[in-house]
Order: sequence, then structure tokens, then C-alpha cells
Amino acid sequence: YAGPFGLVKISGGPKKYEARAVNQRFSLKPNDSDEYKAALKLFGLFPIAPKELRKINFYARDVNGSKMIIAEDKASRLVLGTQIKTQPINDAWHERLGTYTISNPIETDIEMFKIEQLALGYEDGFYYSEIKSFSGNLRTPLTVMNDTQAISQGLGRGLGETVLAQPDGSLLSSGLVLIKKN
Repeated sequence: YAGPFGLVKISGGPKKYEARAVNQRFSLKPNDSDEYKAALKLFGLFPIAPKELRKINFYARDVNGSKMIIAEDKASRLVLGTQIKTQPINDAWHERLGTYTISNPIETDIEMFKIEQLALGYEDGFYYSEIKSFSGNLRTPLTVMNDTQAISQGLGRGLGETVLAQPDGSLLSSGLVLIKKN
């Protein structure tokens, strides 16, 4: 699944699922109304449920032919992810895999918004961009459209953005110029 928190991997079956998102593992267990409650997996092993997490119900819905994971509490509803499909290897994008620096970084004094580097990768049938910053890593799956254009997958702010490959080997993304490290 792709969404505002990047790539979300879900495995398991109807009685118990495990989700991996934002560098965390969660267990998802069903309640009485076809919804699930989440618990963080402390050290990847022990489920714990902070008070804020216990208030949220998670469920899947088909919307216009797309399967979505929804998080809902009494006050709000958020699409956490839209199901995505694996992609075959694209030779042009596969050659671009690696680490990039930003030649025109956004100036900010707020540490959590400083991007250290960006990487392009391919894993388990998915191309992705991974932003490495002070606040952690965010992996966003990409749909390769052709040899020079890829689009970030999912619904939400900052998703559906285009990554354009330039003739000089650089990439353009959200106004940033990315230069591959050798």
C-alpha cells in the first residue's frame, strides 16, 4: 500500500495481520465490527498499544476499484494507503538506482525538514524513492510511466508527484535537482 506515510506492507490473514510502516511494525487484530485495532511491536516482538492508538479503528474498503486502508477515530478519517501493484524492471530506471544529493536544498533551520539525501531503489517488485532526514527515512513507491518519468504512488499530500530524468543524468522532483553520487 502507498500513502502519506510511505510504503505500508501488510501480511497475514483475517484473524491477525502485521503491518510495516514508517520503520515500525504493528500487529492488527480484528474487533467485533470487521475493523482492526493496532498495537506497536516493541523491539519488533511485543505488542503494545499506546492510548492514542487504541482510539483508532483500521479497515479496508474498495473505492472505485481501488482497495484502501482507512484509519478512523471519533473525529476524523484518513486514507492510510491505496493498494499498489508490482512492476517489472525498467532498464532505464534500474540504471538510475542509487543515492542522490540535492544540488538546490531548501534552506531551513527546522531539523526535521532537512533532507540529508535521497535514494532510488527497487525491492520486492516496487521502485521507490527514499528520503533520509533527521526525523527518519520515508520510502515512497513509484510508478514508472516510461524511461524518463515516474510518479509517486498513493493518495494524499505530496503524492502523485512526478520524478523526471534529465539528459545529464540528474533527476527533477518537487522543485529539487538531484545529482547521483558516484
